Amino acid sequence: MHWRRTLALPAAIALLTVGCFSSGASGGAATQRGQGRSPLSAAEIRRAGVATALDAIQRLRPEFLVSRAPVTGANASGYPAVYVDGAEFGTVVSLKTMSAETIAEIRWISPEDATTRWGTNYPNGVILVTTKR
Repeated sequence: MHWRRTLALPAAIALLTVGCFSSGASGGAATQRGQGRSPLSAAEIRRAGVATALDAIQRLRPEFLVSRAPVTGANASGYPAVYVDGAEFGTVVSLKTMSAETIAEIRWISPEDATTRWGTNYPNGVILVTTKR
C-alpha cells in the first residue's frame, strides 16, 4: 500500500505539469489568430494593410463570422447582421463595398446584446462598424 502513495504524488505532478503546458500553448495560438471578440481598431486595420471591411474581419477576427445558431427562418445566411454607425447596412457580403480606410472600429455584438439594442431576429449577433466621421 505504501508504494501506491509514493507513486501517486509524482504521477499527479506530471499530469498537472502537462496540463499547464498544453493549455498555455493553445492560448498562445488563439492570441496569434486574433483577439477573440475584442473590437478591431482603425490602427489595427491599417497595420494589416487590407482593402475592405470584410478583408479586415476575415484576416483579423474570423471568429466574428462564425455561425452560432441553426440556419433557419428570416436570418438564413448563418452570419451576423451588419450595422454601420447604428443603422442596418446589409449582409456580411456588403462589407466588401466598404473601404478599410473609412473605418474607426469594428465590433461583434452578441445575439443577446443585439436583441436588447435592435429587437429580435439576431441569432448570430451583429457586426457593428463605426466609421470615421
